[in-house]
Amino acid sequence: MSKAEADSLNKLDINWLRREKVLADHCWNNRNITWTHRPSGNQSSITIHTSLTEHDGQYVELIYTSTDKWDVTKTNINYKVPVTSTPCHFGGIRYWFICPLTSNGVYCGRRVAKLYLFGKYFGCRHCHQLTYESRKLSGMWKAVGSVISLPDIDERMDKIRTRYYAGKMTKRYRRALEIQDKGLNQMALASDYLYKRRQS
Repeated sequence: MSKAEADSLNKLDINWLRREKVLADHCWNNRNITWTHRPSGNQSSITIHTSLTEHDGQYVELIYTSTDKWDVTKTNINYKVPVTSTPCHFGGIRYWFICPLTSNGVYCGRRVAKLYLFGKYFGCRHCHQLTYESRKLSGMWKAVGSVISLPDIDERMDKIRTRYYAGKMTKRYRRALEIQDKGLNQMALASDYLYKRRQS
């Protein structure tokens, strides 16, 4: 059985939550997030409560409705995902989700930056056994050059603890952005190549 692709799934990125101030130090917040699915235009949404307080603990509470794809049964889902943090090299801290899923009776507990919704629950790509579209590239995709996959880009970004220092972009972050741009350009070229082949 082929693996599901992470690229097409709803996901939660803890770095995005922090940039949007949904996840704020020593605070309790909430936010509604809506995803629009293309090309259908259908939408799905989730309510997120976040806590980074000493009294309530560190977690992200997820509230949403899951619809069974076979019998269209709707189930209200509500659970908490633990959040942890690690120190950054130049000061400050970085937050991580702790994957809440259990597989074959074994709790995952991986420290991850992204959680994906596959089935009823959000979890890491390892538990959901997800792949990326870029990992399924065939020889004609590789015609655009040595492919930089999305997992490689994600891994490189995740390892960068300091993106700016003294108001300037760090060399490591600048290099990661250059590689990210190269990878996205490769995928755009490959997509254009496939589109032209379908039209011919």
